[in-house]
Amino acid sequence: MSHGRARHALHRQGNAGHRLVPVPALTHHRIKEPHMLRREFVKYLTAGAAGQFILPVSGASAATPLNVVVIGGGMAGATAAKYLRVWARKLALDALVSVTIIDKSDQYVSNIMSNMVLTGEKTIANLTYTYASLKTKYGINFIKATVSSVDTANGWVYGKLNNTGSDILLNATPFNRLILATGISFDPSTFTLNVPSTVYANPWEAIPHAWQAGTQTTLLRNQLVNMTAGNHVAVTIPVSPYRCPPGPYERACVLADWLRVKKPGSKIYLIDPGQTADGRPPVEPNNFGYAFANIHKNLVYVQNARLTAVTGSLAGTTKFKTLSLVPNSATPLNTVNALASPTAVKVEVANVIPKMQAADLTRSVLGPAGLDADGRWAVVDERSYKSLVPKVYVIGDSIKSANQPKAGHIGNQQAKVCADAILRELSNVALYDAPVTNSACFTPVTTNLNSQYGAMASWLTATFRYGVDPTDNVSRMLRVSTNIESPGRPSKDNFSSMGKWFTSLMQDVYS
Repeated sequence: MSHGRARHALHRQGNAGHRLVPVPALTHHRIKEPHMLRREFVKYLTAGAAGQFILPVSGASAATPLNVVVIGGGMAGATAAKYLRVWARKLALDALVSVTIIDKSDQYVSNIMSNMVLTGEKTIANLTYTYASLKTKYGINFIKATVSSVDTANGWVYGKLNNTGSDILLNATPFNRLILATGISFDPSTFTLNVPSTVYANPWEAIPHAWQAGTQTTLLRNQLVNMTAGNHVAVTIPVSPYRCPPGPYERACVLADWLRVKKPGSKIYLIDPGQTADGRPPVEPNNFGYAFANIHKNLVYVQNARLTAVTGSLAGTTKFKTLSLVPNSATPLNTVNALASPTAVKVEVANVIPKMQAADLTRSVLGPAGLDADGRWAVVDERSYKSLVPKVYVIGDSIKSANQPKAGHIGNQQAKVCADAILRELSNVALYDAPVTNSACFTPVTTNLNSQYGAMASWLTATFRYGVDPTDNVSRMLRVSTNIESPGRPSKDNFSSMGKWFTSLMQDVYS
């Protein structure tokens, strides 16, 4: 995050006929202490999420047509598709750059703000976006299909058109660039599930993660609405890295607020495998630490706790689940809330968020050689997001990054760096040597139901620039400042600004 206005720049490439191409600017970072003023933060974000790139003022030429297939139409994929077309037009390459999005759904439900669906402050419809503008305004092709396999050598994508029938060839023209923006998948192998159910055909629906917005969100919302007052809720945090680091803490806060009013006597347990010396959350310790200690008296926060099993039954009138927990580390770091011995928590609603990894398709396309040592995340060059497989790029939550978090805003930023890199390659222009991304988000900590505090939120932001990491001499995205900027306390003003930030971000992606 540039503290103040984003600075724009034109980067002139002498070895390419002095073509002007879009480049990440944000070359100067002025850090204010102790934190950036909220109005500056909002002003920067609502100025336009594409602010770190400047559009070219003269065209570029290229002889080779570019057929790009983007698998995944979420925050990262849709942004990459849009800006490939936007910048291609500005570079007079419109006729040479074809972009196709393939996604199993013809609409996208935002994960951002989805915790507010659980509390009834928003609906799924409020968070649903279509690809209509991308198709009509930017000439992007869209195919609704479930992708089964990819022939990267020959540029073909296979899958089930409209998610039905047998696998067929989906793209009429072979791609010469593929962008995988498929997000995450879950690995529940770290715990056992034994909840025989006469209610759900799939036993995993008894413990919805609601970490992919849509059906899962509605499922968890219904379980919360139908629970008996005085019974309890548990939210389990997965091991890092996972999508949206503040998300589980935010969810615990807003659900605690909702339970206090809608389900008197009910508590919420937040189960965290991590731990800190002072017992405060490792993410936004000032904001969430304040909320846990001073606002949400019905929130029980347990650190150093690893989930090993969920047992119970939904048959008949029995609807409780028991979460078995053991210390994640043999050495608790505090005596405030760090688990020191095995225990169990009995709840009616169990929001279990499993361990995460790159989406199955991404791991399949890249193969073991294209993944990290654990076989979980895609290895990419963060200067372009090119993977180890020729012609294949990966953006968003599927990538392995030492510093960049997994979140919608950062996926939007990575997509622009990737689009810029692909167009530079098409135009025979060298890659920009120091692209910049910004991670930013707002997190509500209370709801409109709170008569004492009202609806309040916090925010945090961090800026990253590509460069050589002095710790190991490897080039990667590095945090510009060692501090992650955030306000000292949640506030009503931040809650109001959250709506502006969200609207601006989603317009940048889907409008």
